[in-house]
Amino acid sequence: MGRSTRYQRYNWETGCLGDWVEVKPEEIQLVEGVYTFRPELQKYYDFSIFVATPQSERLKRMISRQQNSSEWIHRWMAAEDWYLNTVNPKDAANLILSEDNS
Repeated sequence: MGRSTRYQRYNWETGCLGDWVEVKPEEIQLVEGVYTFRPELQKYYDFSIFVATPQSERLKRMISRQQNSSEWIHRWMAAEDWYLNTVNPKDAANLILSEDNS
């Protein structure tokens, strides 16, 4: 058991940081998100799972949500691909789950 921490929630509708959220230490905390394997965060995880999803499936899901323009999706995918190829989060994972739909 550790100590409490906090983070600032991102508001996707306004494009700004929102309310602060306090996270109290519990037995299990789940952290999810595309960039959660950043090197500066890895020391905080006891066990990590990386879900490997093909680029075509990621793109299909983003388009199906109908939340963003194609320009925005193109920029996001480019940033995500850079992150996956440069940071290589699979190397930091304790477990890799493959979502290969081919």
